[in-house]
Amino acid sequence: MERIERRAFVLELAGNTAFLEEVLVLQRYAQEVMGELGQVLESPRCQCARLHFLTNQELMALLAYPSPEQLNLLVSKVRT
Repeated sequence: MERIERRAFVLELAGNTAFLEEVLVLQRYAQEVMGELGQVLESPRCQCARLHFLTNQELMALLAYPSPEQLNLLVSKVRT
């Protein structure tokens, strides 16, 4: 029953032109952000050639570690 209710909600939204236009605007914003993110992540990649082998998501995860000690914990877990 829950599935049917969700499908009805999706169909209702799909028929809403204003909602679809908003989704398209948000999709364009997301594409812009992803493009800019790729440009920002090129700086660390230029400093360390090994980072070219990582995806943007993996590189962001590495950059999220505030200290080298915490990053070493991650690296030691990956090696084992």
